[in-house]
Amino acid sequence: MLHNMAIKDDILHPEGLFNPAFRFAFTNITEEDFTSYWGGKPITIKPKQTVKLRHHLAVKFLKELVDKIMQGEAKLDEVNFYKSNPNSAPNSYRSPKGLSLGVPAARKVYEDQIIKQLPSEEEGVEFEILKSEFREQLERDLSQQVSTAPVSVPAAQLSGTNNKLPSEFAEVTR
Repeated sequence: MLHNMAIKDDILHPEGLFNPAFRFAFTNITEEDFTSYWGGKPITIKPKQTVKLRHHLAVKFLKELVDKIMQGEAKLDEVNFYKSNPNSAPNSYRSPKGLSLGVPAARKVYEDQIIKQLPSEEEGVEFEILKSEFREQLERDLSQQVSTAPVSVPAAQLSGTNNKLPSEFAEVTR
Protein backbone atom coordinates (compact mmCIF):
# COMPACT_ATOMS: atom_id res chain seq x y z
CA MET A 1 0.00 0.00 0.00
CA LEU A 2 1.18 3.53 -0.75
CA HIS A 3 2.42 5.89 1.93
CA ASN A 4 -0.42 8.10 3.21
CA MET A 5 1.11 11.35 1.87
CA ALA A 6 1.52 9.87 -1.61
CA ILE A 7 -2.11 8.74 -1.53
CA LYS A 8 -3.31 12.26 -0.75
CA ASP A 9 -1.27 13.70 -3.62
CA ASP A 10 -2.68 11.10 -6.02
CA ILE A 11 -6.23 11.78 -4.87
CA LEU A 12 -6.02 15.54 -5.19
CA HIS A 13 -3.87 15.63 -8.32
CA PRO A 14 -4.59 12.49 -10.34
CA GLU A 15 -3.29 14.15 -13.53
CA GLY A 16 -6.52 13.28 -15.29
CA LEU A 17 -6.17 9.56 -14.66
CA PHE A 18 -8.17 7.72 -12.06
CA ASN A 19 -7.26 4.21 -11.04
CA PRO A 20 -10.39 2.03 -11.18
CA ALA A 21 -8.78 -0.46 -8.78
CA PHE A 22 -8.50 2.12 -5.97
CA ARG A 23 -11.25 2.11 -3.36
CA PHE A 24 -11.70 4.64 -0.59
CA ALA A 25 -13.64 4.90 2.64
CA PHE A 26 -15.43 8.25 2.51
CA THR A 27 -16.95 9.58 5.75
CA ASN A 28 -19.40 12.46 5.96
CA ILE A 29 -17.89 14.17 9.02
CA THR A 30 -20.62 16.83 9.18
CA GLU A 31 -23.87 16.85 11.14
CA GLU A 32 -26.05 17.10 8.02
CA ASP A 33 -26.72 15.05 4.89
CA PHE A 34 -24.17 15.46 2.11
CA THR A 35 -25.61 15.17 -1.39
CA SER A 36 -23.68 15.12 -4.63
CA TYR A 37 -24.67 14.14 -8.14
CA TRP A 38 -23.21 11.58 -10.52
CA GLY A 39 -24.76 10.84 -13.89
CA GLY A 40 -27.60 13.21 -13.05
CA LYS A 41 -28.61 11.17 -10.02
CA PRO A 42 -28.31 12.36 -6.41
CA ILE A 43 -26.12 10.41 -4.02
CA THR A 44 -26.74 11.22 -0.35
CA ILE A 45 -24.45 10.28 2.50
CA LYS A 46 -25.91 10.64 5.98
CA PRO A 47 -24.06 12.41 8.82
CA LYS A 48 -21.15 10.32 10.16
CA GLN A 49 -21.89 7.61 7.54
CA THR A 50 -18.94 5.95 5.80
CA VAL A 51 -19.28 4.59 2.27
CA LYS A 52 -16.93 2.80 -0.10
CA LEU A 53 -16.20 4.78 -3.29
CA ARG A 54 -14.15 4.35 -6.42
CA HIS A 55 -11.30 6.76 -7.10
CA HIS A 56 -13.11 9.27 -9.33
CA LEU A 57 -16.12 9.58 -7.02
CA ALA A 58 -13.91 9.82 -3.93
CA VAL A 59 -12.04 12.78 -5.47
CA LYS A 60 -15.24 14.53 -6.56
CA PHE A 61 -17.02 14.05 -3.23
CA LEU A 62 -13.92 14.99 -1.22
CA LYS A 63 -13.53 18.34 -3.00
CA GLU A 64 -17.22 19.15 -2.65
CA LEU A 65 -17.46 18.25 1.04
CA VAL A 66 -14.28 20.13 2.02
CA ASP A 67 -15.54 23.20 0.11
CA LYS A 68 -18.89 22.98 1.90
CA ILE A 69 -17.27 22.69 5.33
CA MET A 70 -14.79 25.52 4.79
CA GLN A 71 -17.39 27.86 3.27
CA GLY A 72 -19.77 27.14 6.16
CA GLU A 73 -17.07 27.93 8.72
CA ALA A 74 -16.21 31.19 6.95
CA LYS A 75 -19.85 32.24 6.88
CA LEU A 76 -20.30 31.38 10.58
CA ASP A 77 -17.14 33.36 11.41
CA GLU A 78 -18.52 36.41 9.58
CA VAL A 79 -21.96 36.11 11.23
CA ASN A 80 -20.31 35.93 14.67
CA PHE A 81 -18.14 38.98 13.87
CA TYR A 82 -21.16 41.11 12.95
CA LYS A 83 -23.09 39.92 16.03
CA SER A 84 -20.23 41.01 18.30
CA ASN A 85 -19.60 44.21 16.28
CA PRO A 86 -23.08 45.54 15.44
CA ASN A 87 -21.79 48.99 14.44
CA SER A 88 -19.49 47.59 11.74
CA ALA A 89 -20.08 48.62 8.17
CA PRO A 90 -21.80 45.89 6.14
CA ASN A 91 -19.40 43.74 4.13
CA SER A 92 -16.41 45.27 5.92
CA TYR A 93 -15.17 41.96 7.32
CA ARG A 94 -14.15 38.88 5.39
CA SER A 95 -13.25 35.78 7.29
CA PRO A 96 -9.70 34.51 6.80
CA LYS A 97 -11.25 31.04 6.77
CA GLY A 98 -12.87 31.89 3.44
CA LEU A 99 -9.54 32.98 2.02
CA SER A 100 -7.96 29.62 2.86
CA LEU A 101 -10.34 27.64 0.63
CA GLY A 102 -7.62 27.09 -1.99
CA VAL A 103 -4.78 26.45 0.46
CA PRO A 104 -3.81 22.75 0.37
CA ALA A 105 -2.57 22.69 3.99
CA ALA A 106 -5.89 24.14 5.23
CA ARG A 107 -7.87 21.61 3.21
CA LYS A 108 -5.72 18.67 4.33
CA VAL A 109 -7.01 19.01 7.92
CA TYR A 110 -10.48 17.97 6.69
CA GLU A 111 -9.34 15.61 3.93
CA ASP A 112 -7.51 13.42 6.44
CA GLN A 113 -10.73 13.04 8.44
CA ILE A 114 -12.94 12.35 5.41
CA ILE A 115 -11.07 9.89 3.22
CA LYS A 116 -8.92 6.82 3.70
CA GLN A 117 -7.61 4.51 1.00
CA LEU A 118 -8.75 0.94 1.44
CA PRO A 119 -6.20 -1.82 0.95
CA SER A 120 -6.41 -3.33 -2.48
CA GLU A 121 -7.42 -6.93 -2.58
CA GLU A 122 -5.03 -8.73 -4.87
CA GLU A 123 -7.63 -11.33 -5.72
CA GLY A 124 -10.86 -9.99 -7.02
CA VAL A 125 -9.81 -6.45 -7.95
CA GLU A 126 -10.41 -7.10 -11.63
CA PHE A 127 -13.66 -8.84 -10.76
CA GLU A 128 -14.78 -5.82 -8.70
CA ILE A 129 -13.94 -3.49 -11.61
CA LEU A 130 -15.83 -5.65 -14.08
CA LYS A 131 -18.75 -5.97 -11.69
CA SER A 132 -19.02 -2.21 -11.18
CA GLU A 133 -18.69 -1.51 -14.91
CA PHE A 134 -21.33 -4.14 -15.64
CA ARG A 135 -23.65 -2.63 -13.01
CA GLU A 136 -23.21 0.87 -14.53
CA GLN A 137 -23.93 -0.48 -18.03
CA LEU A 138 -27.04 -2.30 -16.79
CA GLU A 139 -28.30 0.87 -15.08
CA ARG A 140 -27.72 2.86 -18.30
CA ASP A 141 -29.47 0.19 -20.40
CA LEU A 142 -32.42 -0.07 -18.02
CA SER A 143 -32.90 3.69 -18.01
CA GLN A 144 -33.04 3.84 -21.84
CA GLN A 145 -36.38 4.37 -23.55
CA VAL A 146 -37.59 1.53 -25.77
CA SER A 147 -37.84 2.63 -29.38
CA THR A 148 -41.28 2.48 -30.95
CA ALA A 149 -40.04 3.49 -34.40
CA PRO A 150 -40.77 0.99 -37.19
CA VAL A 151 -37.82 -1.06 -38.37
CA SER A 152 -36.96 -0.64 -42.03
CA VAL A 153 -35.27 -3.38 -44.02
CA PRO A 154 -33.29 -2.30 -47.09
CA ALA A 155 -34.66 -3.79 -50.33
CA ALA A 156 -31.23 -5.22 -51.14
CA GLN A 157 -31.50 -7.51 -48.13
CA LEU A 158 -34.84 -8.95 -49.17
CA SER A 159 -34.48 -12.34 -50.83
CA GLY A 160 -36.46 -13.65 -53.74
CA THR A 161 -37.51 -12.08 -56.99
CA ASN A 162 -39.81 -9.15 -57.58
CA ASN A 163 -39.01 -7.92 -54.04
CA LYS A 164 -41.08 -10.69 -52.46
CA LEU A 165 -40.48 -11.18 -48.76
CA PRO A 166 -38.91 -14.45 -47.58
CA SER A 167 -41.41 -17.00 -46.31
CA GLU A 168 -40.43 -16.24 -42.67
CA PHE A 169 -41.79 -12.73 -43.19
CA ALA A 170 -44.82 -13.57 -45.32
CA GLU A 171 -47.21 -12.02 -42.80
CA VAL A 172 -45.36 -8.67 -42.97
CA THR A 173 -47.06 -6.24 -45.30
CA ARG A 174 -45.34 -3.45 -47.11
